[in-house]
Amino acid sequence: MNFLNIIELMIIIPFTKFLSLIDEIRNIFNEVIEIAQAAEYNGRICNALMQRVHAVDSAVFDLKVQRNNQEYF
Repeated sequence: MNFLNIIELMIIIPFTKFLSLIDEIRNIFNEVIEIAQAAEYNGRICNALMQRVHAVDSAVFDLKVQRNNQEYF
């Protein structure tokens, strides 16, 4: 098989045929970035909420301990 036969076998597809595919890939890529950023922010929010819940739980525990101590006095 020589070079001319290889060229004859090749199908030339215009670049414009790929533009819609390229745009779709770009859109999917942007969506993935947005989802990743949202997950990062959600993780930060969840950590902040867990800290607040822990603080409230500790405060309630302290109140229970103080109430129990007052019963003995």
